[in-house]
Amino acid sequence: MTESAIPLCNRSHCRLPLDRRRVHRSRLAEILFVLQQLQALELPSTLELVGVSEDSPLFQNKSKKRHLLYLFPLLCDCITTREEGFKDRLRDIFHMVAKEMKLE
Repeated sequence: MTESAIPLCNRSHCRLPLDRRRVHRSRLAEILFVLQQLQALELPSTLELVGVSEDSPLFQNKSKKRHLLYLFPLLCDCITTREEGFKDRLRDIFHMVAKEMKLE
């Protein structure tokens, strides 16, 4: 029996509030914390991502960082922020994604 991940986010309905309007400082701190945790997270190879179709390359990927590939479109939405700390964190996460895709 394989484990299943609780759906982290339905990408079509979940958006981080990081657009051009100002976001409260405490909310920004929470979002930055989540990004830090996503960067540090390593998934066991037996854990399946919920909502990934069997014909998706992500379904076969057993990397410990495959959740970053799954969340990549959502993470891309975050780059419009001008808030301190986010761009550096996102740059590091994007480099991790590039390594997962064997681009680096």
